[in-house]
Amino acid sequence: MATHPAPLPLREFCPLYYLLNAIPVKIQKGFRSVLVYLTALDSNNDYIAIGSSIGMLYLYCRRVSQMNKYNLE
Repeated sequence: MATHPAPLPLREFCPLYYLLNAIPVKIQKGFRSVLVYLTALDSNNDYIAIGSSIGMLYLYCRRVSQMNKYNLE
């Protein structure tokens, strides 16, 4: 019977600038500029999900290196 090794915690070996640069720092709502705060983070082998203070979910697919945006409001 084969034993599986325990899963290792995720580790970052390099900065994720390509991911952070795909998310705007500010957005325009009416006549005001609103800062975007990153509020949640989750990941698995295929995706990195980032929640924001403006009600947007940014879903980055690691396999195809593509960022998708979803409006949750």
